[in-house]
Parts: sequence; structure tokens; C-alpha cells
Amino acid sequence: MRLATQERHLPGRDLAERLALAAECGFAGVEFGGHGLRERLPEIQRALAHSPVRASTVCGIPEWDFLVPDCDERVRRIGLVKEALSMAADLGAVGLIGIPIRRPVRFPDLSPLYTSDEIERALTARCLEEIAAHAEKVGVLYLLEPLNRYEAFLLRTLNDAVTLAQQVNSPAIKIMADFFHMNIEEADIPASLR
Repeated sequence: MRLATQERHLPGRDLAERLALAAECGFAGVEFGGHGLRERLPEIQRALAHSPVRASTVCGIPEWDFLVPDCDERVRRIGLVKEALSMAADLGAVGLIGIPIRRPVRFPDLSPLYTSDEIERALTARCLEEIAAHAEKVGVLYLLEPLNRYEAFLLRTLNDAVTLAQQVNSPAIKIMADFFHMNIEEADIPASLR
């Protein structure tokens, strides 16, 4: 097992010092946050080139939550997700941890035709097909992270995420299990991991 930590949890004057501390503490990887990643990419690449620590993942940010009701905005955000996947590849990371939609965003209920959940699930799967194609092209994963009920309506359990990943049927779409959210949503954590 290889352990990783988030860069924001590492003290130090600069990135090289933070990566050195991560290595000293036994971490094999560091997750980099998405805020300002485009601007920091050269700095991160230089620091990683001189460190035994690798980039584990890129942590998504709300601006990359692609499932929004406005079509033009959705297209724009899918473009941002693709760019983030390319940056993850440039860092040698496994991939991007992403959340398609979180509170308070919600699609309208069009019952009896479709409920909000049905619309969101179908549209997420369709959008993920495009995202998956780009992830496959650049050689990284898009990791779906279920959130708890206080942060999301759509993906709240590992099973929700697995079902969606299976629907998309791409080797580039996987899930990321976060014990904080699982502690709230999963009735039996060991069973949910199986």
C-alpha cells in the first residue's frame, strides 16, 4: 500500500520543502488541489523532478463540477475537466478526483416524465462518456467521489458511483472511496468496499 497526503496539509516554505517532508513522513504521493493548478504546473513539475514523492491525484474544485442546468456552462465546465485531466497527466498523477454535481445545484423535477434524479443520472452518464474519452486519450482516470447527503444529492454511496461507472463502461472512469463521507452514508463500510 502506498500512502499519499494533500499538499495543503504539509507545512514548509516552498513546494520542495513540503515534498521533502512528505517523503520523510513516508508518503509516496501528494494530491494537488485544483485551485491555481494551471499557473502552478511548471513549479510542481520542477519540484517533483527532484523528489521521490509522486503526484498521486488532482483534487477537483467546484468550478469543475460539470453537471449544471445551463447547457453552455455545462459545455464550458466539461472543457475545464478535460484540461484538468490533461494537467493530471502532465504531473504523472493517476487522475482527477471529480464530483459531477453538489449542493445546492439541482435539476428541475419534470415528473411524471423524469424526476430530478433520473435527469441528473442520465445527463451525468452522457457527460462522463465525453470526459472518459479524453481521460483515456491522455492516460489518466476520472475518479468519481460520492459525497454525503449534506453536500450532494446525486452520488452519495459507493454503489451509486459504481452503478454510474458501469453505465459509462470506460476503463478511465473509476470511483474514489472517502471514509469521511462513507461514515455518514454507508450502513456497512466493509460491505460497501467489497
